[in-house]
Formats: sequence, C-alpha cells, structure tokens
Amino acid sequence: EWLRVMGYSKSEVIGRCFSEFVAPEFLDNFADNFPRFKAAGKTRNTEFGMLRKDGSRITVSFNGNVEYDEEGRFKRTHCIMEDITDRKEAEEALLESEGRFRALFEQAGGYCMILDPNTADGIPVIVDANKAACAAHGYDYEEFVGRPVADVDDEDGKRLVRERTREIMTGKPFYVENVHVRKDGTTFPVAVNAKRIDTGNGPPLILTTEYDITERRASEAKLKTYQYYLEKAQEIGRIGTW
Repeated sequence: EWLRVMGYSKSEVIGRCFSEFVAPEFLDNFADNFPRFKAAGKTRNTEFGMLRKDGSRITVSFNGNVEYDEEGRFKRTHCIMEDITDRKEAEEALLESEGRFRALFEQAGGYCMILDPNTADGIPVIVDANKAACAAHGYDYEEFVGRPVADVDDEDGKRLVRERTREIMTGKPFYVENVHVRKDGTTFPVAVNAKRIDTGNGPPLILTTEYDITERRASEAKLKTYQYYLEKAQEIGRIGTW
C-alpha cells in the first residue's frame, strides 16, 4: 500500500534513505525529530509532507515504535503511515472560511456572532464573536465563546431561539427585536438579523448581526408621548375648550 500511494516499485525504494522521500521543507524537522523518536521509543500522530515519485506531494501522519536489540541498542523502526492530505486540505479550507468570517466581523457594524445549532438540545452555541459583541454583553472572549446563546436572551428570547432556529437553518433570513441580558443581569433591547452560512466543510452555522436599539426605543417612546399630547390638544380644540 505504501508503494501504491508513493508510486514506486519495491526495487526502487529498498536500500534508499527514508529522508529522500520527505518534502524539502520538512527535512530539518525530520532531522531534529528522528533522533528523539529513537530515544523515546515511539512516536504518535507525527505529521509531515512527502514526495511521490511523480513529484506530487502528500501530507502524512505517522505512528511508530522502535525495535531495540538484546543490548538495548537501536535496531529499526516499525511505522504505519496514513495519508491525511484530504483532511488537511479540508482543515485549511475551513480556516480560510473562518478568516473570511472574522473579516466580516471587523467590517460589520453592531455585534456579530457565529452560532453552532448542531447541539443535542437544539440551542445554538456561540462559537465566535467580535469584540463589540463580547463588550456589549460584559464578557471576555474566552468566557463568551462556548456559551449557549440562550444565556444572553430574556425569557421571550429563549423561546424564540427554540422556535426559530430550525427555520433559520432552512436558509430563510430572520429578523427579530428582543431583549438581551448582560453578564451582570442588566438588559438592553436589540435588533437581530440571522442567516444560515455554509462553511464548505462540516455542518452549516448561523451568522447573527445585532444592534443595540436602546436609543431608538427611547426616541419611539418620546414620539408616542408627543403624539398623545397632540391628539389630546386636537380633541380639546374640537370641543371648544382650548
């Protein structure tokens, strides 16, 4: 199987130094770590690049044990190589996607969060958030990420999360105004836009962009007060007791 993956016949590899098959940028790492492998007697999940006969590259993971002679001297190694090229490419693609999302966080106004809805109880978990979101809710990044999103919602918000997550995951855009709860227990009104995002690898997530609408709510309350007095003034004028 090793010969098939690497593209060689057995006669082409017997007697050659293993380092001849290691990708050039990993040679220093191999030279440093092989003596450690010999001294430790084993290695687990050691990753590096290798060159096939046709010049193409693969990424491999090694598990190995050292065999010693009766006097305890190094004799040879016994290793199992796993081709993890596809897995590494998938990981890199996911990191690239995360980079794009982080760029969006920095550019977007308001508070941005990424939620993972793939939980046992159906309550999405916060897997990323920009600085504004953490500050608005009174948390450090490390204590904010990993928290169920219901932790920052009031009771109505908790109900909405349970009811509407599945709807969001169908791809339908979602907007709601509700109340969020800070770490210290105080509350503030927010407008929330949520949509499903596909990472390209792994299950889809939810991106939310949220805005503190405290000032808008205050302005709306003032406007309602003005409208009330205007209507009363008009009524007084109509009955002639102005």
